[in-house]
Amino acid sequence: MNRARAQLAGCVAALTLLSAGIAMPGIAQTRPVLGTVDAVVTDSSLVPLSDAIASVVGSNVQVVTGANGRFRILDLPVGRHILLVRRLGYEPVSAMLQVDAGDTLRLSFPLERVANSLDKVVVTATRPGGRLAEFEERRAAGIGVFMNEPEIAQRNSVTIEDLLRGITTTRFRAGSTPLKGCIHEQWYLDGVALSMSTKLVDLPSPKDLAGIEYYSGPARIPVQFKSTGGAGFCGVLLFWTKGG
Repeated sequence: MNRARAQLAGCVAALTLLSAGIAMPGIAQTRPVLGTVDAVVTDSSLVPLSDAIASVVGSNVQVVTGANGRFRILDLPVGRHILLVRRLGYEPVSAMLQVDAGDTLRLSFPLERVANSLDKVVVTATRPGGRLAEFEERRAAGIGVFMNEPEIAQRNSVTIEDLLRGITTTRFRAGSTPLKGCIHEQWYLDGVALSMSTKLVDLPSPKDLAGIEYYSGPARIPVQFKSTGGAGFCGVLLFWTKGG
């Protein structure tokens, strides 16, 4: 009986210390594995841009910059994340983030104005298919290699790497290393160019994709996705998510 009372008293004392924030030897305390992103979006002259949208790929996290061009993302899980930043009239950008527990990443995103912007027009009709309408047009033309959402679902691939193996004519870089003999192979996610440090494991899972398209050289690449790759240019891989 005395032994049971002593054990009970010890448990009560331990709980009291823990509730007071005092660490007990031998008792592991769980720390949240979360981080923070604190960033500013500007134009090329470093003027803050409001109404820019920052989103974390593979999550529901999406924030909009205020008048000072700043945004803040709290409680971001530890690990690697792709951040996309967009604003109407400017070229979108992406960044690969490495988030550490309790860390705050302080970043700056200068955006370039879209070249050769057109005068404002009145839209009287829209094409079916929304943002994937151009994907379907290019797919119908048959210039590149394509997989739409039903084809992706049919393959039932667990990883992007497995999914891309199904495109027999596609040569994709493993991890972040370009193919041998290739100087440049560009990846795009929802129309935004990704950093060359992006790996296949960083991309959304196949179940989150609405389409993939691949172009194997400069002559085949759609004009809006052309880049100055020079000799050895491998082409581009375009990934389109269901959520956009």
